[in-house]
Amino acid sequence: MATFMKIAFLILGMAAMRGAQGECSDSALPPGARKYINGSLPHRKESAVVFVIRFSDFGCQPCLINFLDFCDSLRAGKVRTGRGRVEIFFTRDDTPESYQETTMRQWLRGNGVEFPFHIIPEKYLDAGRFNHSLVYLLSKGERTDCCGLIPLPWRLQETILARLFSG
Repeated sequence: MATFMKIAFLILGMAAMRGAQGECSDSALPPGARKYINGSLPHRKESAVVFVIRFSDFGCQPCLINFLDFCDSLRAGKVRTGRGRVEIFFTRDDTPESYQETTMRQWLRGNGVEFPFHIIPEKYLDAGRFNHSLVYLLSKGERTDCCGLIPLPWRLQETILARLFSG
């Protein structure tokens, strides 16, 4: 019976993950959060990859692995080209702010992710309308070039990497 439950859990988890995977639109990010993010990236002269992370989503192992692998690819591209801005924004949770900040810093460092991070205050999340971690490529003109839900399909990862590090 325990084996059956494990298999059922795995199948249900993969189905949920597949349903969430794929491209998204600008509307996936609440306008308040987008305004906060744009204000947190002043004087930007290049495109930027922006992760918006709801930490609880990383209970999904494929989501976590996808995020960490994509961060490795971004880091490698940045080392190779000497450019490419990456910023991580965590949504505010219900722990004390200083605790969340310390936890996120240690978690990123422990996983070898060395990109700057921010915590989006709850008031910018439009009453919890944000419901899934995502990544998007913000062009120089604050336009969203492409957006995807985590876990990102490989094709979308390739598109983001090519646009970030080309030219």
